[in-house]
Amino acid sequence: MILGLTGGIATGKSTVSAVFREFDIPVIDADAIAHSVLALEAMVLIRCGKPLETVFLKRGNLIEKRLATLFSTMLMN
Repeated sequence: MILGLTGGIATGKSTVSAVFREFDIPVIDADAIAHSVLALEAMVLIRCGKPLETVFLKRGNLIEKRLATLFSTMLMN
């Protein structure tokens, strides 16, 4: 059986996930995976140099909204 756990902010998803883990039920945390990917992208931008770093990073964190705008603009053209 595969279950999906969804919900808005502060609805108990983390609490339910913790209970699953207590019972050795495997949990795939999509938020954690997404944050890891975004952190990696931020590292790539830092290594690409100042032009990209100043546009897409703020205090070392990826500015997701700007990146999303860039991608949606690229897709429309």
